[in-house]
Amino acid sequence: LVGVNIKIDQLNSEDLDQILIRGKHRIPRIDLLLRKFHDVTFNLDAKNINAAKALVKLLNSDKSLQNLCLGSFSHKTMIYMRKFLKRDLPTSFSRWEVFSLILDIKFNKDTKYNASYLQIPKSYLGYKLISKKLLAYCKKNGIKVHVWTINERNEMKKLIGIGVDGIMTDNCRTLLDVVRKYKSVSYTHLT
Repeated sequence: LVGVNIKIDQLNSEDLDQILIRGKHRIPRIDLLLRKFHDVTFNLDAKNINAAKALVKLLNSDKSLQNLCLGSFSHKTMIYMRKFLKRDLPTSFSRWEVFSLILDIKFNKDTKYNASYLQIPKSYLGYKLISKKLLAYCKKNGIKVHVWTINERNEMKKLIGIGVDGIMTDNCRTLLDVVRKYKSVSYTHLT
């Protein structure tokens, strides 16, 4: 894609500015993307504690960046971001919090969570995660549900039909087509 065989974490910002995508386009900076696409919510996933520290530093220095949801699989990283971020931004559930939520739903336990986005696969290790019960619980508690990674058109339609709030995909054009095609149709009628 960029013709460079190096890990991105070995590059500094000046190095990144020199790399062109397909020889034509600079890699866009997150602050530029957030300003340009202000009507879209971006999921920023801190892959490690160093990424979380850099992200928190950026977000604390520029409070105009709003259209975000912060996430990480790591519970420790999520705790760090929630603790040191000096503003109120939505966060997703860590892997540990997802497990806790699913158990709470199974045992009809009503718990208050620090996260407002549940971003999960449709199933995990053969266990179906997305269900009407989970979606009803999340809707009742103001938790948005995003499912990943959905690349098939029919699966996208089914998930929209049962009421998920977002779909993560590698096939953005397919998802956009599905959403556009059914935009004026009630999603509850999709099959």
